[in-house]
Amino acid sequence: MSKVKFYASITMLIAVLLIIVATPVFAQWTGTWVSSFQVMNLGNSEAHIIVEYYREDGTKIDAATRSYTVSVGSSINIYQPNVPGLPDGFKGAVVISADQPIAAIASEQVTYPDGSIGNSQYSGFGDDAIGTRFYLPNVNKKFGGSQWSSRITIQNATANPITATVTFYNADGTPRDTDTVLLPPNGSTD
Repeated sequence: MSKVKFYASITMLIAVLLIIVATPVFAQWTGTWVSSFQVMNLGNSEAHIIVEYYREDGTKIDAATRSYTVSVGSSINIYQPNVPGLPDGFKGAVVISADQPIAAIASEQVTYPDGSIGNSQYSGFGDDAIGTRFYLPNVNKKFGGSQWSSRITIQNATANPITATVTFYNADGTPRDTDTVLLPPNGSTD
């Protein structure tokens, strides 16, 4: 069974994966967020796909679990506001399982209170990409004096609680700051 994992927040995405999304600092989680993801069947026969949603605390939202059938070389688009059983304002993780090889991408959009719009896109990842150490070569805070900063999202893809530590480094390689968080099974945070 192939699995692809996403972080979501009305949005969508490990023992520990980090994702960077540029978001204006002044409006990081304010505004109206919507997201969708696409899953493509890369196999040589029809794919049976299961989509499961997990809250940040790791609890599964059974009412939102869905099954799909996707033809060879075809894809489906799943728009989060249209998913029955998924609560408004959902922020958490999505786990996609299939009996054929699959690829997945996600897209999220926010409309800020001032009417401006922000977007981000990212790829799902399979079990072979799950690890315990990741390096992010470019993480920004108020990049170039602007309001743009990176958002790092971590998901625990294990059945046990984990402690995740993120260490930030200056451009010269010296440590700058460290954040540590306890994540429940299937839990996520940013």
